[in-house]
Amino acid sequence: MEKAGKKNIFSGKVLEIEGLGHLKCEQAFELSDASAERSAAGCTIKLDKEPIIEYLNSNITMLKWMIDQVHAPHAAALGASALERGAVQVVGCLSSV
Repeated sequence: MEKAGKKNIFSGKVLEIEGLGHLKCEQAFELSDASAERSAAGCTIKLDKEPIIEYLNSNITMLKWMIDQVHAPHAAALGASALERGAVQVVGCLSSV
């Protein structure tokens, strides 16, 4: 049913969200995903370093656990190693911000 007289103010807009730097990465994703559901063209959220570092470390830990569970540990180990190197680079970039 059409919403008479209503205008979607998010449609086609790029949202730049600041002041919520303490959000966890998963919460920031949910917020940006909700903006897409409202037809926003894009969304960016400025997060503090700590939630990003926590998210990367969590993913590295999960990959290492997955390595222990799979039958092809060499391939999975390469993925975890690449993620760790990337995390170090990201953290280095965040340090200069």
